[in-house]
Amino acid sequence: MPIFERIDLLLSSKGISANKMMSDLGFSNSTYTTWKKRGTSPKSDHLVKVADYLGVTVAYLMGQTDGKTDTRADSLSADEQNLISHFRALNPAGQEYILTQVDYAMQQDKYKQEFSAAKDA
Repeated sequence: MPIFERIDLLLSSKGISANKMMSDLGFSNSTYTTWKKRGTSPKSDHLVKVADYLGVTVAYLMGQTDGKTDTRADSLSADEQNLISHFRALNPAGQEYILTQVDYAMQQDKYKQEFSAAKDA
């Protein structure tokens, strides 16, 4: 199930509109519609805020798990725990830089997958 279907289901179950969520999070109301129309994933910092707002994990929104609230540290690998620890130790500017790099890496991976699929077709 795509991210937006999960978000829409969660919003519906909570009786919250997408516009209200976006307003509460300080995002423009058109941002959500733009994400849906373009079929793009929200930036990682936006995705984290949406997940927190809806009371679920980012992994759940991304369809990586069906467990909405599995946030146990023992479910993370040692590398993931180390990454989180280092991220939390950074100042806000450092965290923003890392999030930007993660967004870039995710876009690159998406393009590689699309290119590979088109090449194989």
